[in-house]
Amino acid sequence: MIIVSQNKKTIISTDSFNYIEVEEHEQNYRNFIYTITAYYFNTYKRLGKYSTEERAMEVLQEIIKAYKGKKLIQFQGNLRDEDLEKLNRRYEKDAICYDLKTEIKQMTNDIYEMPEI
Repeated sequence: MIIVSQNKKTIISTDSFNYIEVEEHEQNYRNFIYTITAYYFNTYKRLGKYSTEERAMEVLQEIIKAYKGKKLIQFQGNLRDEDLEKLNRRYEKDAICYDLKTEIKQMTNDIYEMPEI
C-alpha cells in the first residue's frame, strides 16, 4: 500500500518502513500537537499532524483498516483490463485482484491519503 502525506509532498510505500507511531509534541505551554510518523532505516518521515490525540489515533486506525485484511487474488492468463477493474470494484474492501501481466499496475492502486486536521 502507498500512503500519501498530509501535505501531499511525500509518498511512502508500506513495504519501505519499519513502523508508524503517533507522537506527542509540545507546541507551547499546555498545547500539544500529535504527529503520525513513519520510521524506516535510520530516518523518519512525518505523514500528518493533528490537534488531538484522539484524531491522530482515529487516522492510525484508518490506516490499519486500509492495510490489513486484503487478500491478493492472482489471475494467470488473458483477463481483460475492464474485467479486472470490475473485479477490483466488486471486492475493493476485501481483496486486490491482479493478472500476472498487470501486477504492478494493479498493486499500486491501493493508496491511503492522510486526512487534514
